[in-house]
Amino acid sequence: MEAAVSFRQDQDLWAAFQRGEETAFTRLFHIYYNDLFNYALKIAGDEAFVQDAIQELFITLWRTRERLGPVKFLKPYLMKSLRRSVIRGMTKRRNRRLQLLGKPTPDIVFSPEEVTIRDETSGARKDFLLGQLNNLSRRQREVIYLRYYDDLSYDEIAQVMGLHYQSVMNHLHKALKALRSNQSLRRLVEVTLALCLSLQ
Repeated sequence: MEAAVSFRQDQDLWAAFQRGEETAFTRLFHIYYNDLFNYALKIAGDEAFVQDAIQELFITLWRTRERLGPVKFLKPYLMKSLRRSVIRGMTKRRNRRLQLLGKPTPDIVFSPEEVTIRDETSGARKDFLLGQLNNLSRRQREVIYLRYYDDLSYDEIAQVMGLHYQSVMNHLHKALKALRSNQSLRRLVEVTLALCLSLQ
């Protein structure tokens, strides 16, 4: 996997891709594949389905590249496109039932591996934190995942999820408030989320 690129490099890469340069297309795929795969896997839970969805996304992008407009931030643009495609595909396949209230909302579930806690923390506290994360609403879990595991800005999260900036802030605030409401978990939550950001 290639290192992340700067805003200017993103713009140049997208422009080269739109001109039909295959090396730009290949680089775009390699730079963002892992982030796209991990995010879509959290939504769908099916590796083969996610790989197919990513491949279809890039095939569609290549075929329609000349009609696509400028993109300010590539990562959230690609994640939003993939999110839409995965949810549409899941609904069609009926592999997983989504409760549709307005827009479909993915049901992200955190795994024990994603709850990174220092060694001195007991397994019971780690399990408790994991349970608290997974008890958040679907949108709160998705905001937490995109912010602390994908390192997206609030504007980028709003773009990916199709929400207003303030809605993203509200979901994050309510999620963190719920997690910190348990006195014994307050410090643990802060350390764990800080650690997630530092590992990006």
